[in-house]
Amino acid sequence: MRKGYKYRSGSGFYDEDGKSLFKRDIEALVENQIYAPLKDKLNDPTETQYVDSDFINFLNEDIPNSTDISKIYNDLKLSIGIKYGIYSLSNTFKSELLWAYYASGHTGFCVEYDIDIIAKCLNYNQYASLTNFVEVDYQNKIPEINRKNSRQLFMHNNEKLLQTIIGTKSLSWKHEDEIRLIFEESGLIEIDFRAVTAIYFGKRILPEDMEKIMFSLKGRNLRYYKMDFVPNSYELIETPIEDHYQNSPVFLANDLIYDDCFLSKEYMEETYIHRGSLKKALEIVKHEPMITKIYQALVIGLENPEFRVFAYTKSQLAPIKIFSFKYDNQMNLIQY
Repeated sequence: MRKGYKYRSGSGFYDEDGKSLFKRDIEALVENQIYAPLKDKLNDPTETQYVDSDFINFLNEDIPNSTDISKIYNDLKLSIGIKYGIYSLSNTFKSELLWAYYASGHTGFCVEYDIDIIAKCLNYNQYASLTNFVEVDYQNKIPEINRKNSRQLFMHNNEKLLQTIIGTKSLSWKHEDEIRLIFEESGLIEIDFRAVTAIYFGKRILPEDMEKIMFSLKGRNLRYYKMDFVPNSYELIETPIEDHYQNSPVFLANDLIYDDCFLSKEYMEETYIHRGSLKKALEIVKHEPMITKIYQALVIGLENPEFRVFAYTKSQLAPIKIFSFKYDNQMNLIQY
């Protein structure tokens, strides 16, 4: 379970259009969205700086028929500039500086994300990867793409190139201890609400802001903490606090209606003996976020059956998602 942390402002702080940052961030959480801006919207003007003159000369002069490599490279550079969205998280929720900078002097809050859940909800398979993840490397020298390292950088579906271009920053930013999620598109991106696993409240947050957050996110089984300093120390420490709305109804992202014909004897034929388990699978999937319609369900095999539920998603790039279930050793239905 890989975690990443996003610091957010408290109330009383506004964007350039006079809109409340606190209200904006609460609405994004409620709507299960994150905002991944283009690189030019990030606060570091040196984002994605790198040197590639030696590599370009290498392509033009030393490699015959390098058109394909040049196209891949130029398409990637163009996408990084005008297409890719970058969502920045930190590896820590205990940074004094980040609480001061991004959580408005410790009056805001910090959101804990499970990065594995984000990956699972957006990367449907190896052919439809909507997200890449890079661990930022901090150094004094601008990265270079050259004839020596080009072969290594062009392997692994551009992951190493993205790491070099988007995942390298000046050593001055090292305190941010950053992870970056790189999306195929910029702007608001919907994610599985279960990716948000905890909220950390700043030492100076207003009680009414804490209450507003808990009320807005009620029923999601979140963990809540209050930050403070260890006595006689600069070290931050989190203390668990009770969810004021822990008895609220469970939040459901979806409640789809599926066709009962999937469970009929005519449809299932000889697999009808597993009807009860297929129904359990359907009841689970109908609450899954980010899908719009269940269009097929079936049982594969009789002795060691697998249960498959097929659904349309909200994504144009990966329009179909398959949910798979099987029995464990105790004959309980489990998703895999």
